[in-house]
Amino acid sequence: SVVWSKPLESSDLKLPVSVKYKDLVKWFDGDDQKAQMYNPHLTFKVIKKGMAIPARTVVAVPKDKYNIALIALAQKGRSIASDH
Repeated sequence: SVVWSKPLESSDLKLPVSVKYKDLVKWFDGDDQKAQMYNPHLTFKVIKKGMAIPARTVVAVPKDKYNIALIALAQKGRSIASDH
């Protein structure tokens, strides 16, 4: 018989700005494997080559880190806006 795993405790987040994979991993307490497990759609170029995850990409983040991610993205958005 098939035994289903429990659903991941995650929230989907549509990125308002591009984000580096290393910054995404911070929302997983630095756990690279966990970040990849929650986001199997991310490509080798993003994970290993350091290519930015484009704005408007939907990523999964742990539910308990969702607000932290939103704050970090808001700060990143403000710093980008002030660069122009």
